[in-house]
Amino acid sequence: MGKGQYTLAEIGNQHKAFETVRAQFPAFAETVAAVKKEGFTKILFLGCGTSYYLAAAASAYFARYNQITCDHLASFEFYKNTEYYVKPSDKVLLVPFTRVASTTETMAAVKKGVALPNVKSLQITCDDYSYQYSTWSLYIPDLQENSIVMTSSFSSMLYTAMFFAAAMAGNAQALEQLNKLPEDAAAHMAEFSDKVKPLAEASTGMKVFIGLGSGVHYGLAGEASIKVKEMTLTPSECYYSLEYRHGPISIADDQTVVAYYVSDNTCGEDAKLIGELKALGARVIALGCVSEEIQRTADVSFQSGLCQCAALPELIIPLQYFGAYLAIAKGFDPDTPKNLSKAVIL
Repeated sequence: MGKGQYTLAEIGNQHKAFETVRAQFPAFAETVAAVKKEGFTKILFLGCGTSYYLAAAASAYFARYNQITCDHLASFEFYKNTEYYVKPSDKVLLVPFTRVASTTETMAAVKKGVALPNVKSLQITCDDYSYQYSTWSLYIPDLQENSIVMTSSFSSMLYTAMFFAAAMAGNAQALEQLNKLPEDAAAHMAEFSDKVKPLAEASTGMKVFIGLGSGVHYGLAGEASIKVKEMTLTPSECYYSLEYRHGPISIADDQTVVAYYVSDNTCGEDAKLIGELKALGARVIALGCVSEEIQRTADVSFQSGLCQCAALPELIIPLQYFGAYLAIAKGFDPDTPKNLSKAVIL
């Protein structure tokens, strides 16, 4: 068996996973309607590891379309410091993400939260065990990953969270865009693989990987960073885009690779920083609202046929491919990354 066979197959079939999620939209809509009736005043998205960055992306997307206060937290942070985030005047909905619902920190956080009189939970998960301790669940069936690293589970749970946010807002335009995701992703899958593979194979000497993004893209920048770290054992970092200038850029050189997620309201600033990174010798993968100037400057660029928000689940795929191809080029097997397991059970 070749290295990365499970990981590469699961990355490459995400358009089909999106079809599975979309088929659940009618059932999800019934659950969202029940949640909406509760009148929550605060929503806290929770997760551990990869799911933490999933929570970050989902929170920003939710905030774009809804007026309800929301935030994202690490599950353990909420568990240990619950009183910081839940006040007596709040009516709180926890939205935890779990590929494996028995992950200790998330399960403990949810159980502690729902024991309070003003807190309920809506689990977004690939594991129906979550029904045991959450008030509601948006469960994605038939999505079992053989690889250790989260790929299709990340994008599919993000897609589900985006439907939740758009349905809570009653935003018909956002829902229409989300319904187009499986076909748009299918149209780009070959491009995602073919364009990033040569860059990954030429980056075996990379010393640091950087993920940059703002707004709805910050969570993707974090996910790109952790995915490359997990699969390739390369030091990696993530920042809100322009924060990278404030110190971290001091180590950027020709052994740095940057995944730069470009937002519609930061395109001018992003283009300038990408130019500075290229002048320092860094290789840049640009994704999202990529202008012609950025296309000319970056080493590789990726766009979607959807609006920038609806495209989030598919625009993580090139970086998943980058991590897998780089791992294989370095002699590692991305199916079995060092020191990791599917769930952390404490």
